[in-house]
Amino acid sequence: MQQYGNNFVNVVQMRSQSLLRYMIASFLLARGQPNSKYQIASSSLEEIALPLVIQNTSDESQTHDVFSLFLKAIYEDFDLDEAIKLVEQMGKYSDDDFLLKNYTFDIKKQAYIMIFQAKCKLYKTVEVDEISKLVGSKHSEGVC
Repeated sequence: MQQYGNNFVNVVQMRSQSLLRYMIASFLLARGQPNSKYQIASSSLEEIALPLVIQNTSDESQTHDVFSLFLKAIYEDFDLDEAIKLVEQMGKYSDDDFLLKNYTFDIKKQAYIMIFQAKCKLYKTVEVDEISKLVGSKHSEGVC
């Protein structure tokens, strides 16, 4: 534990909250896979992960994971501004995580794409400037 820290211990113990975090991260990463072998249905986060998140976040005594709060903000609360803030927190957490540190950029990119898709469904439009500001101007073309 002294060498790898608490995140490594969470991976080894695979607590339900850790497992849920890695499931959400893997679903986000699979959304961006060009190979159909690794793609998942676009509704998987909503149909599989969201019920687990709602069940997990219903207990007010627990501290809630940022990945779970992100899904809840998008699909249950429709609070896209809060979801954008949570993406940055997810990135910070991913950078410090033993298993996710190599995938931080892809997790954030797919999370932003989810937010933009939800925004398109709600408002029928998303400003390209907003995409460029959040994703970066050199990556905004691919996101669009």
